[in-house]
Amino acid sequence: MRSVQSAETSSEELPPKDCATSGSPPAHSAVVVDWLTMTSDEFETRYPLTSRPHANLLNRRVARALPAALRKRPSEQDLQDKPFELALDLPLPPALRVYAFTATQHEAERQTDTYKIQLTHVPRFPEGARWKFSREAGVRPILIGFVPSLAVFILWDANVNDAGEGFTYSKSVQAPPGLVYGALANGMAIQSRRVRGVGTEEIVAVRQSTLMDGLLKRIELSNRALIGLTGAH
Repeated sequence: MRSVQSAETSSEELPPKDCATSGSPPAHSAVVVDWLTMTSDEFETRYPLTSRPHANLLNRRVARALPAALRKRPSEQDLQDKPFELALDLPLPPALRVYAFTATQHEAERQTDTYKIQLTHVPRFPEGARWKFSREAGVRPILIGFVPSLAVFILWDANVNDAGEGFTYSKSVQAPPGLVYGALANGMAIQSRRVRGVGTEEIVAVRQSTLMDGLLKRIELSNRALIGLTGAH
């Protein structure tokens, strides 16, 4: 059983949120628009999601959805990593280790229109090797899928999905379509599923605009599951 370690980061500290930048750019200088604050249309044009997007495209979307909670600005090197470590302010924990994937639908799934991600961030060989999400330095792993067409995030319980001996390369992790559509309609949705050999997992889905609320709920539900409590929602 192996643990996927995260790379060391060198993020720059964000200025206080209530500080305004004074002065104008020098004459004839190009104004660089910050990817964290540019308009959605400009962001989608500059950082479009492909069918198999690089980690930095998904990581940027996660960070952009948490503007009020970022304690440090992710560096360009940070954005290349999977997992991707975020430094955060309250009410979120000081750090989260994010495993972000594109959530897609496949006709071959048992349940029509099921959304799923595949855990392909670990080495394919040796075949059959089992892996755990990294919890190095006590940082909580967050397993997240993004549905590009709906701008919805799905948050699974990392503890459930690497329980026991861990997971193998390309493990499929699924979520029912009703959960995703419920989040699109209401901002957040929660649904339970049975996981063989583990028990019950409660999955959270949220609109992109309510990701912080989704993370807080994901953490709450995971903590309750660890101590054997249910029915948090």
